[in-house]
Amino acid sequence: MTTAMKGNIILATAAATLLLTGCFHDNHDLQPGTVGFAPTLRWERAEDAGTPVHHVYLVVNGSGVSYTREFTSVEAVSSELQQLPEGDYEVLVTVNMSEADGFQLEGLPPTKLFGFMVRARILRLIAGYDVFSGVAPIRPGSATVQPINLGRALAKLSVNVNNVPADMHLTANVTNAAQTLDLTAVDDNGRQGRPSDEVDPGEIKCDNGGTINLMPTASGQEHSTITINKVGADGSVEGSFNVTGPVMQGGKAYNLNLDYNDLLPEMTVSSSAINDWTDAWTINGTVTDPE
Repeated sequence: MTTAMKGNIILATAAATLLLTGCFHDNHDLQPGTVGFAPTLRWERAEDAGTPVHHVYLVVNGSGVSYTREFTSVEAVSSELQQLPEGDYEVLVTVNMSEADGFQLEGLPPTKLFGFMVRARILRLIAGYDVFSGVAPIRPGSATVQPINLGRALAKLSVNVNNVPADMHLTANVTNAAQTLDLTAVDDNGRQGRPSDEVDPGEIKCDNGGTINLMPTASGQEHSTITINKVGADGSVEGSFNVTGPVMQGGKAYNLNLDYNDLLPEMTVSSSAINDWTDAWTINGTVTDPE
């Protein structure tokens, strides 16, 4: 048995989904009574193709089998044939979502008590840091090459308030982001990764002019809520403004574009799409392309 998967990036569909591949070789002989599969990871978005991959979790659950494997590269994942009893399985893959990357995954390996439920929790925010996950149901044959789509798991927020006085510093605090993300369930929009109903009780802060990755808005919330604080030269908070915006979804980027002179105690921002993955939030509807 020989299956070759050549090239690091292969154009896969009309939507420009890209494959991440390795190869597995003849030395993977199936044990009697087993079937096998090798994951082939592919990006949901073409622009993510150059993302460095240093950690991969492979989580397998079904037919009385539950286990988690860790790998340090895409090639290592796809070069190893996973041998299983015949049956139906669900497979979760996460990329760059280890504890060293600032994440805790709850439910590894899957247990019969909780079923296939793996939740991600952010231990610390890493600015501009994208992580990915994907889930696929499989029924392996004698040696199945299994494509698994990888989408961005988090939301991304950029805050841009212009004309801030020189002696003033602004910070934006997101107050209703989800506490955890269930990587094995879909959200209300049918996208993989359901935010928890519980709101993260910690401070989720983005300095003006900065960008953070964060959990999507908690499930059940009708809006995202952000508090902008005016911080003086001595570090004291001298006032605040409450911003109500659209719900932040996983895998999307949001640019909050405001002018200091337009700030009000209570504001509602509207959303305009820049592209399929990025929305601009403004008061007056003027959209500034971040590029």
